[in-house]
Amino acid sequence: MSDERSNSNLKQGVKGIFSSTFWQLVVVYTALVVLISFSLFWKYTLHFELFAVVIAVIGAMALYHSEDDEKEKLDKHLHYMLLALGILIVLTFRMIPYLNGNTIPLGYDAGIYKYGIESFSAQGFGVDDWVKSAMSPGFLYLLVPLLKMGVSSEFILTWAFIFFGVLLGVSIYFAGKAYFGNRTAVIALLLYAVSAIQFKVFTYMYYKNVIALAFLFFALYFLKRNEDFRASVFSGAHSVHKQRVSVVSAHPPALKRDGNDNSYSESGGAGKWESESKSGEGTERLKGWNFYRFFFIVFGVLVGIMHLPTFFIFGVAYVLFIFYNRKNFGKKFVDGALILGLTLLLYVGFWNEAILPLIKPVAESFVEPGTAPGTFISFFVYQFSTLYILPFAILGFAHLLWQRKFDMLFFLTLVTGIIVYFQFFFFNRFIIHLDVFLIVLAASAFSLMIANSKKLGIAILVLMLVSSGYVAFQDSVNAKPLITEESLNLIKMINLNVEGDARIMVVSSEYSPWVLAYSNRGTIAPGLFEENKWTQADWEKFWNSNSTDETKSLMSVYPKGEQVYIFVGTKSFNNPCFSEFLSNGSSKLLRYNCE
Repeated sequence: MSDERSNSNLKQGVKGIFSSTFWQLVVVYTALVVLISFSLFWKYTLHFELFAVVIAVIGAMALYHSEDDEKEKLDKHLHYMLLALGILIVLTFRMIPYLNGNTIPLGYDAGIYKYGIESFSAQGFGVDDWVKSAMSPGFLYLLVPLLKMGVSSEFILTWAFIFFGVLLGVSIYFAGKAYFGNRTAVIALLLYAVSAIQFKVFTYMYYKNVIALAFLFFALYFLKRNEDFRASVFSGAHSVHKQRVSVVSAHPPALKRDGNDNSYSESGGAGKWESESKSGEGTERLKGWNFYRFFFIVFGVLVGIMHLPTFFIFGVAYVLFIFYNRKNFGKKFVDGALILGLTLLLYVGFWNEAILPLIKPVAESFVEPGTAPGTFISFFVYQFSTLYILPFAILGFAHLLWQRKFDMLFFLTLVTGIIVYFQFFFFNRFIIHLDVFLIVLAASAFSLMIANSKKLGIAILVLMLVSSGYVAFQDSVNAKPLITEESLNLIKMINLNVEGDARIMVVSSEYSPWVLAYSNRGTIAPGLFEENKWTQADWEKFWNSNSTDETKSLMSVYPKGEQVYIFVGTKSFNNPCFSEFLSNGSSKLLRYNCE
């Protein structure tokens, strides 16, 4: 007896040491993050990624047996106030770049999206092959009807995109609520709202990414609700069955003859009737379809037709999930097969351009990691841009691991983390996905900390939200379009002042999407679009050439009789074969004269 008591005291003592150490380290870490956010401390001074791992490991040990059962319920009014606050912050940060009169969409891809939506609206499946490659069917099927209803492409690229950013926040809230509870859901929304990484996604205008992630989180929500629904029906049927047994045992049924035959039935068996009716009803509902299962499949398909990389990690995570959680494997397998089949069906007309070209680079990336990063920040930069959630996200993941809660959120984080860390295909772009999954896990860790120590947990959460919010606010204030208004106005003038069959060359790739979208002329740009006939080496020669003969030789690959112009914008470009044709301020359009 004394030995057991000694062991218990020892365990409590060790846990107390871990708990005390964890909170002390978290306080120090939080203070440093606050200083970094206000530029009072250089974030690259310390190995914060190692600091975060140490905090997470010690925290996992300290909170190993803790359960965030939310016994202390979040006040209903406070809950809705925080929900509204999160949505308001998401909305405000994304509106700020447009509140100063700016009407130019942010991001490099804005012009490509504009051209793709407008050309698909006018030509349908007859659009250029590269449009089908760059635009998913779901993206076009969703936004082209808006254009046909009279909504301008500029509105779609600004305010509609802001709406989808808010929708992603709402979907994160619902998924967090389904998997962890109200407190985690609200915290996850607030963390997303102040995320500098997610605001950067907005400034890059990764439209398909944002919509697909919103659909993915709604799919997670309906998947979890379907699982909970099935569990509750089985639990209810089992409970009623136990009631029936106790009723029958206490009141043995009388036997009476049914009609004129010689069979007998139980009378007075109220428990029997209740059990059969309720459990039978539950079983019938489980055999067929229900609301949650149907919408899980719907949103799974929407993910697929919106963005294939997002669909890839969704599919891999779902396969791992159903093979690990084999209960109701048949139904889960059917659901996955339906999602895949319907997605492929809706890619009819896009197969050759959108799916087949991805197979080779994806396969090669597993053989030669690091060869296809995608355009976004590096993992190194990401680590130091998410210090406000890093240790807590690792803690949330470790808690799932140690509690053996291997759900879809766990597998999505695992799969995406492996792709990013080992640098498989588009690994930089998958940082976007990893970030939102880590946001939810960090929210679960914050909720766990609040359950363990309410005042200190809330204080740390508030400081982290303020720190990240300040950085995101500064980014929002400083966000500017990639093209100046005078350059864009000059591009718009091309449509009125240049021959209809003319081609417009672009001296820099940063102007390419804008010239394509707003000039209404064939666009020749380095490595982009179907009009380009030069290799990168040819472009290098062209940019550096002062020779008339060399320039004429390079230009000979383009059809004679069609006038060629070059938009140089505010860049410096000197070539004897080109002379100024139009200008607007410091932006210039040059005409080719060496026929």
